Amino acid sequence: MASTRQLPRVLFVDDQERLLEGLSRQVRGVVESVLITSPRAAAELLEHPDENGDFAAIVSDMRMPEMDGAALLKHAKSVCPDTTRLLLTGYTDINHAISAVNEGNIFRFLTKPCSTANLRLALDDAINQHLMLRDRRDLLERTLRGAIEALVETLTMAHPAAFARASRLRRLVRETADRMGMSNPWQIEAAAQLGEIGVITLPPEALEALTRGSSSNAVISRMLDELPELADDVLKRIPRLENVRAIVRAQQPVDHPDLLALAEAGQESRLLQAVREYDALTVQGYQPTNALGVMAQHGFHDPYLLNAIRTVVADGEGGEIREVEVEDLQPGLLLAADLRSRKGMLLVKNGHVLTTELLARIRNFDRLGGLERRPLVLIDKK
Repeated sequence: MASTRQLPRVLFVDDQERLLEGLSRQVRGVVESVLITSPRAAAELLEHPDENGDFAAIVSDMRMPEMDGAALLKHAKSVCPDTTRLLLTGYTDINHAISAVNEGNIFRFLTKPCSTANLRLALDDAINQHLMLRDRRDLLERTLRGAIEALVETLTMAHPAAFARASRLRRLVRETADRMGMSNPWQIEAAAQLGEIGVITLPPEALEALTRGSSSNAVISRMLDELPELADDVLKRIPRLENVRAIVRAQQPVDHPDLLALAEAGQESRLLQAVREYDALTVQGYQPTNALGVMAQHGFHDPYLLNAIRTVVADGEGGEIREVEVEDLQPGLLLAADLRSRKGMLLVKNGHVLTTELLARIRNFDRLGGLERRPLVLIDKK
């Protein structure tokens, strides 16, 4: 028999502990049962899952104090849509249950008393539904991520100076999001990349000001302030990127942010804002520790967030810069200096992680006219 840890997790919610224990006995050995008597506590657990992970299904009684089952399952749909929702109801509540089904908030309702055979069959269907939704979501995410990477990679080859920053932002937000245990880190990673789409509209002076994070020229400052809106105009044409768009729209100018808007933004938006400011400070010449110190003095960045960035940056230090032959370049290496053709054309900007496409670009230019110098890459000693 499989161990409990390998069984699908199902959350049972009923204000009567005796009934919960009965349900748990009915499905023993089939699922891992988590029993909660408070619907509000159940809602909190769904919003913030414990270390054991998400639930494949939730089975809730209809009539409970604080919050009825239909309201709880409606909440569950909003915070964990992949968790299949089942409502356990008495005969007098059937009309209410049917209404909840028609509104799309629950997968199935079960009437009391529910036999062991019916409960197990319903849970089997619910778990299969959960697996199907999860696989569909994973496929969609992989498709979106692949399309985004292909788009940004193409833009990087066409305009390497403009999209070098996107590569740096993407790498740091992804590693920091992983460090902080954020859910759906691909969304903030996508926001870091796609939020830079508007840079192709910038003249060279504005692009330089963007990299530094500020400009004394009012016209250029206005151009930089408009970048999130330009990016959003592009992203709104792509379905399923609502969360990515929200992160992009929430971005503020790093030299004069709207602190009220920043305070109301989500954690992902605040992380990208902090990484953008950190990148601008390091480009201005600040050492990493000093840059983070300046940000801490501002007083509006979350200390936990700054500590996560500090840890990620520290983990990346200590590498060796090495000059290599073009044929020794490999995907994943970090370029430690701008790479130009012999005629001075910028091929890849400093700080870019080499990809198969960028390597093809470098090798093609090397074959025809050669490079200005051999590539410098950062070799991780860890």
